[in-house]
Amino acid sequence: MVGLRPLRTIITIIAALTVVSCGNDVQIELGNPLRPIPNFRGVDQYGEAFDASALRGSWWIGSFFFTTCETVCPMLNTEVGRLHRTYSDVVTFVSITTDPTTDTPEVMKAYGDGYGAKRGSWHFVRMPDDSMRSTISTGFGLIRPDEPDMHSTRLVLVDDNMNVRAYFDASDSGEVARLEHILGGLR
Repeated sequence: MVGLRPLRTIITIIAALTVVSCGNDVQIELGNPLRPIPNFRGVDQYGEAFDASALRGSWWIGSFFFTTCETVCPMLNTEVGRLHRTYSDVVTFVSITTDPTTDTPEVMKAYGDGYGAKRGSWHFVRMPDDSMRSTISTGFGLIRPDEPDMHSTRLVLVDDNMNVRAYFDASDSGEVARLEHILGGLR
């Protein structure tokens, strides 16, 4: 029976590598992290303090909007709402307003409710204008801080170590399908 021992060892190693590689499929597909997200703080739609460091250890999707936007924001948040309904068990959603003057917690709460936001899994965040501009341009690598509207159709996938892993255009069904494939791999 000495001859079976090496065979068992080989089978055990192959089985272990198979299990480990399944968990790394998303990592391989996404490649290396693109940039670290600095911590940011604000107030959420419930008037409670929001600290992005609380998201460490979880994957999340960031987006940028303002409630009075009549161009791309309704499409963007409809798509985020759909993703939220399907994948809130896998990722958290964080939507940062680019109009903190208008978008009070009460306004963001009503807006989020209209898209089906659930407490704890979709945060609408308001922060001071200068912090918001720096967070979006320097932290997320989106939009120049001197652009007036400061919003985008891009969704930002952030990993559990607070690194941007990928950008997806919410107006492109192919990119959204790719994001959904990745989110499915996180399950």
